[in-house]
Amino acid sequence: MMASLFGCSSGFKYARYSSSDPEINIKMDYLAGWKFTEDRGAKNSYAQVVFIEPLETRKEKPLGASLAVTVIDSSNIGVSPATIETVADDIVKKRLMFSGAKVMSRSDMKMRNRKAVDILLSYKRTDKIYSYNPKMVSVKERIVIFEDGTKFYMIKYKAREEPFEKYNKAINHCVSSLRLKT
Repeated sequence: MMASLFGCSSGFKYARYSSSDPEINIKMDYLAGWKFTEDRGAKNSYAQVVFIEPLETRKEKPLGASLAVTVIDSSNIGVSPATIETVADDIVKKRLMFSGAKVMSRSDMKMRNRKAVDILLSYKRTDKIYSYNPKMVSVKERIVIFEDGTKFYMIKYKAREEPFEKYNKAINHCVSSLRLKT
């Protein structure tokens, strides 16, 4: 992995991420100071990197902002036929199960010269996963999906409403900086 500071966009500084996991196979900018971790799903069902807002910069401690890039082979995607549209429909269907869920926008776009779908959702969810007394909080989530060969890439930015807007331009920079390594 490689990290160095790049310029600023909206007052944010960036570091450069380059995946050590060959299944993730990306390089991109991310917000300097955010922590990241790479992991694999059970039986290598997916590979992903998750960037997480540092605890010390969060106004509300639980449920900070996060940016995840998940890579799933089409044989593990769970929908048939496995297309960008069916994958997007499946994600939307699952998110609409959350309380107060709604699709704020859905549009086609280009991502690395490939067709992509860009979805913006809002919903309510608990602020803590393991708690006897969780609170429901409003969350926004942006999901960009594109395909490369037999792999689907899902870029998911999720945060409470206030941090979502705070980081939105910076996350747009991170998403647009994403490149496949090979």
